[in-house]
Amino acid sequence: MTAVGARGRSLRTRVVAVAAASAALLVAVAALLVVHRDWRLADTVLIDDVMDTADEQDRVAAGQYDDGDPLTIEVADDDLAIGRYTVDGGLDEVTGPLGRSDLRDIGDELEIDLLDPLDVVGDELEIDGRRWAVAATACIEPAACGGFVVARPFPSYVDHLRDRLGWIVGLVLLGAAVVALAARWAVGRSLRAVDLMRREVDEITAADLSRRVPVPSSGDELEQLARSFNATIERLERGVGAQRRFVNDAAHELRSPLTGVRAVLEVAQRRPDQMAVSVDAAVEQVDRAARLVDDLLVLARHDGAATPPRRRVVDLDDLVRSEARALADRSPGVTVDRSQVQPVQTSLDDVAIARVVQNLLDNAAAHAAATVRVSLGVVPVGDAAGRSVLHWELRVDDDGRGVPVADRERVFERFARLDDARSRERGGTGLGLAIVRELVAEHGGTVAVGDADLGGASFVVRVPLPLSG
Repeated sequence: MTAVGARGRSLRTRVVAVAAASAALLVAVAALLVVHRDWRLADTVLIDDVMDTADEQDRVAAGQYDDGDPLTIEVADDDLAIGRYTVDGGLDEVTGPLGRSDLRDIGDELEIDLLDPLDVVGDELEIDGRRWAVAATACIEPAACGGFVVARPFPSYVDHLRDRLGWIVGLVLLGAAVVALAARWAVGRSLRAVDLMRREVDEITAADLSRRVPVPSSGDELEQLARSFNATIERLERGVGAQRRFVNDAAHELRSPLTGVRAVLEVAQRRPDQMAVSVDAAVEQVDRAARLVDDLLVLARHDGAATPPRRRVVDLDDLVRSEARALADRSPGVTVDRSQVQPVQTSLDDVAIARVVQNLLDNAAAHAAATVRVSLGVVPVGDAAGRSVLHWELRVDDDGRGVPVADRERVFERFARLDDARSRERGGTGLGLAIVRELVAEHGGTVAVGDADLGGASFVVRVPLPLSG
């Protein structure tokens, strides 16, 4: 038995037990309400019953008188009290739990001496602190007797409940059994779908993420759970696929500078007189590998990062101008125009945004003919609700050949190079723009590429400004 299977059966047992207990409680409460209602209605029924008994005794007495038999009282049970009046108003026979005085009091209360021979009256009286249903009737045959009085005590609620306890227990057990069977069937049917999902998930490994769990067409939470499983597996499949491609690309990219280092070292072995040239070439290849490893580490640190960027208030325009001056030092053949950088103070991760600015400037310099222009300012941007939200906007333009429309999304992919030969010549790793998109997205912003009025590409970064107050 698997742990999941044991837990599934335990869950089924708990659900069935809770359902059965709930059903038993509901049936018991309903039965008690019915019993209480029946007990409240018993007053009228019992008074009618004693009136019928009085009338029956009267008719029996009339029949016995016609037959010439001695008059007798027929008692149905021990709780029934009956008294027979003589023609002169006395009580000549008494039976049951009440004495003569109590029965005479009943007759006096119901005014039996004023009743006609066919009259039967009933009422409720309290005798010795207990409620009794009482009835009286005058004899049909006046020569036989004066009349009859009949009394029966009202049962207490406990007695009434005790008399019906058997069928209450039966109803409770029957209701609990029916609900338990229904709950077991329903839970078992639901858990079968869960078990199918579990077995399918057990078969899914990182080596094969193409499998999906079966989706029951139940329209309930189980169907939603199965769809969530499949959506999660699909995201994992995409993520694992991207990681595999990334690892393959990284291995391929690292192989190139390592091969270059090996080549120049072999040349140095064969040509000791060219040692200085070989060392310079090896250092260049090592620098290229170091830049690639550095970019890979940046992406690794920020891939799926759960923590927000470490923000602090900075003068963004100072940061942009500093990176522009550094570019001018690195690329003396490129003119860097920073005249359109306006003052912007905001809260951000200055290390990450400095990397964004540096990568965009290096990319522009690598493809520019002669000029790179950087601009910074605050612009309103409409959101999904139609409201205008202020963003700081960084724009880097060059006068190169630009980016074809079909490739404007691909340039942000990892190891993407539209001009492979030129990128390698300038030492690019193919990760700069991918890092830009990753870091900008962490700040809640976007980056896009379009056409610059200089004739080349225009990379635009927009990040919402923090709300004040």
